[in-house]
Amino acid sequence: ANWSINVAKQAISIGLNDGLKGEFNGVKAVNREEACLYAFNTLNATMVEYTNQTIVIANGTVKTDKVAKDMENNARTETIKEDNKMQFAEKYFTNLEKEPTSDDFGRPANKWTYKNTDIGTYVDYTLMVAEYTDGVSGKDVYNKIGKTAMDKYDLTATIDGNDAAKTILADVNKNNKDDMAGTDTGVLTQVFVDDDNKAAAIVEINTYLAKTDDYNEKKETLKFNEIYGYGDVKLTKKLVKAVEAVELDDIASIKDYKDGDMVLLTIANGEVKTITPAETVKGTEIDEFSKQDYVNAGQKYSYAATGKLDGSFGIDELNNYDNKNLDDKTFDLYLDPYGYVIGARQVDGDDNFMFVVGYDRSSTVLAKAVDKALAIFTDGTMKTIDVKSGDLKGGRLAESA
Repeated sequence: ANWSINVAKQAISIGLNDGLKGEFNGVKAVNREEACLYAFNTLNATMVEYTNQTIVIANGTVKTDKVAKDMENNARTETIKEDNKMQFAEKYFTNLEKEPTSDDFGRPANKWTYKNTDIGTYVDYTLMVAEYTDGVSGKDVYNKIGKTAMDKYDLTATIDGNDAAKTILADVNKNNKDDMAGTDTGVLTQVFVDDDNKAAAIVEINTYLAKTDDYNEKKETLKFNEIYGYGDVKLTKKLVKAVEAVELDDIASIKDYKDGDMVLLTIANGEVKTITPAETVKGTEIDEFSKQDYVNAGQKYSYAATGKLDGSFGIDELNNYDNKNLDDKTFDLYLDPYGYVIGARQVDGDDNFMFVVGYDRSSTVLAKAVDKALAIFTDGTMKTIDVKSGDLKGGRLAESA
């Protein structure tokens, strides 16, 4: 009567729902994403075989049950997992192979091939124990990894794919309540623990703002007019030069960009790995700002780590102002994937001005308080307006007008 509960119990126990978004439902029709997930997890699942088990009960009756146990991999086709057990793909898809590796950022991943043809390398998110985008203390990371892993596991730490173990791991301890090296607002920090292979990894990935050049159809490449903030992470000129152009074979979306588009990049080992359009908050009048935040009509935008570095796009423009002379200064704000300001560009605000062609100053004492002026507005219209006499100075309207 409760077959769906039994199905769910079995599915969960063997990991068919690993990576599922939401709750497992044994009777609900699955969508395509869920069907793919269950099929994929089945490829990795260990086969079982049944044997008869005879039980003699105290009253003399005999009962026979079928008992399941993991199937041994006697063929030694360890193409999915080297555990001497038979995974589903090892039995039925012998040309499909999975090889544990690391991705370009240093995250634990699996490289899949079929008949020696690369399918792709994919991060193993089942090993991820924590993720942060606004800084994290060394103590918090220590607790996520665990004392046993910290003492006995192989530990790695990277920033944008570059080895940073010396600077990062020195901060990971149970007493450090300060932010770990490299972590900040807008820095994606992911922590992975692999108990089977006794390994743990701390990975930091920065996001960079860039302005694109036109896509070159002949060369099938996309160059960048500038990558803002990238040099501030103290990478070598050789690595910076390596990201000047991206090829269509590597990232198919580059053909959609044109000159001047503002995009977000992630970069590993000097190569651009992802390109996405930067979210833009247009025509924003900044009420105030500090070294940490912009404030617009009560809405606070914190700086991204790469956005507040010296030389980052647009951020220095605000150095020309203070919070007292920001009136009528309008900016386009560029946000990173986590909602932090990664760049700002001052733009023209509303055309809040007019050209005074001429004016008639009244000769009577009673009318002296108001003068008539002929004004042309930015939309091309012309109108006669009343202007306070005191606002007409030196043949032009005073600023208060």
